Amino acid sequence: MLTISLAATAPANLLTTLAPDYTIALIDCTLAATAHGLFWALVVSYVA
Repeated sequence: MLTISLAATAPANLLTTLAPDYTIALIDCTLAATAHGLFWALVVSYVA
């Protein structure tokens, strides 16, 4: 799961950067934020 969340974060951030309009940027930003939240939820469980 950790690898999947990292693999989803990078392309989502790249798509947000290259988005041609606000709607696409908003959708991509939501996907990136979801992957980022999943990443930190998993990392905290590994540390604890």
